[in-house]
Amino acid sequence: APGAVADDGDGANSIFTSAILDTLARPGLELDAAFKRVRARVLAATNNRQVPWTASSVTGDFYFRLPDGGPPPSPPPKHQVAELDREMFVAAVGAANVRAGPGTTHAKVAKLPPGTAVEVTGKVADKDWYRVALADGKQGFVWGPLLSAQGPAAKEKQSPKVAVGVYAKRYQPGDTFRDCPDCPELVVVPPGSFQMGSTAAERDWAVEQGAKAEWVEDEKPRHRVEISYSLAVGKYEVTRGQYAAFVRATDRGDGDGCYWWTGKKWQKDGSRNWRGPGYDQGDDHPVVCVDWRDAAAYADWLSKLTGQTYRLLSEAEWEYVARAGTTTYRYWGDDRDNRTGCDYANVTDATHGGTPRFSCSDGHKFTAPAGKYRANAFGLHDVLGNVWEWVEDCYHDSYQDAPANGEAWTTGGECSRRVLRGGSWGSVPWYLRSAVRLGFRTGDRGYYFGFRLARTLSR
Repeated sequence: APGAVADDGDGANSIFTSAILDTLARPGLELDAAFKRVRARVLAATNNRQVPWTASSVTGDFYFRLPDGGPPPSPPPKHQVAELDREMFVAAVGAANVRAGPGTTHAKVAKLPPGTAVEVTGKVADKDWYRVALADGKQGFVWGPLLSAQGPAAKEKQSPKVAVGVYAKRYQPGDTFRDCPDCPELVVVPPGSFQMGSTAAERDWAVEQGAKAEWVEDEKPRHRVEISYSLAVGKYEVTRGQYAAFVRATDRGDGDGCYWWTGKKWQKDGSRNWRGPGYDQGDDHPVVCVDWRDAAAYADWLSKLTGQTYRLLSEAEWEYVARAGTTTYRYWGDDRDNRTGCDYANVTDATHGGTPRFSCSDGHKFTAPAGKYRANAFGLHDVLGNVWEWVEDCYHDSYQDAPANGEAWTTGGECSRRVLRGGSWGSVPWYLRSAVRLGFRTGDRGYYFGFRLARTLSR
């Protein structure tokens, strides 16, 4: 580029020269396509630092090497795609128009006949690109410069004939990604097994801390659960800003009020909702005053928007990712004297006064911004503390006959009540444990009830 310095690279030739030599040897690349291919390769090799420029007065089609088998056929119309490999696709539409989005790579381009129609299913990123569903069930992207209609066309489900790129990505444990810029960030967690529930010693400690014995009986029997599939889980709880986008898109109501704790009892306040739970929040705080139905509706909306399957975690999945390989009361250790929780979670601390509480200060009396405290070993933040999290399961008063494969338990039990996990900023210390579980009605909104999402990657 004008005024810039080229990268020599580490080989016999510079990065640009290597790309030119390889491109010139390939048959069937027209001049403009060849230089676009070179530009794309150099951009990729230099992490977008070097941008080769071209100046040309050529008016016809020129080939360094003709396609094998004779002169090239007439090129397809602009809004169609032939059988191209990934680099040729980049060359055909321009590197600036090919964007994988966070966490994805364009491993191949669909081998579709020219003029294949696709259905626009929803806006994914900014005005430039859209996710599409192909006739064969695959997923792909349409890039805005090749799309004749912008913005509202996505909602109108028009079917333009456009160039389509299909991406494939093999995720590894620890990878993070988003399916769209405003989607929750996900962390890939490894398959594994764990002991679900609490030990007798842990329950005895909870009683010493102020719990009644019957309150912790639903944490047994302790049993082994196998998570044998690849799973991606929200790195953070769903935020107020992310939920606001859902409400704007769906015109979902705010509900008929939200419960709060007066210090003596639960009381419903009709003026409280997720917009105003009774304390100040920023868009980066976890959304609260949402019930189980709100959380399920958000997951359904995000699934339709992205073409992926979002859902609430099962209770077993939640405890698996909360423990992150630990067997202690909390993922940072037993912490029996409740001294170190403020480094890892937003808990009931010195700012709340009274007892019992953690003998430390986490800096927030109510919700804290997502990700403020240390992550657990799987890279998840706020799994304990901040807000209680809705999961998919119906409430059962014990684990007798519970699924051992990670699936949600949605038969038997009390399905008018669903499970909340993880404790919150207002929870006394014995609630802040990986094994604790509560059952609340699906229509209950609490001023510290929130949720996080999951997406199954493979089984």
